[in-house]
Amino acid sequence: MSAKPRRVLLIRHGESEANVSGRDVLDPLLTEDGRAQASSWAFVAARLGVEAVLTSPLRRAVETACLIFSNERVPIEVCHSARELWWHERQNNLAPPEQ
Repeated sequence: MSAKPRRVLLIRHGESEANVSGRDVLDPLLTEDGRAQASSWAFVAARLGVEAVLTSPLRRAVETACLIFSNERVPIEVCHSARELWWHERQNNLAPPEQ
């Protein structure tokens, strides 16, 4: 019996406040356009049979994953090692919980 082929789908987060402003802000949120971009992937996600979602802990990545898979029964797991490598930039560092 042959193993079922596995696929890995990488999706970049939608447009963030930092993308628009060009400023290096702490853990920026998605813009309205960014939320629309993420939501537009939902129809694709439904057809792919996704079994698990791993996301960076950054808010723009978590929000993107939640919007894409909002209609799917799939676990979304925060994967701390999936963070950006450029940690010296504020936008790649986590915001405090109160934000």
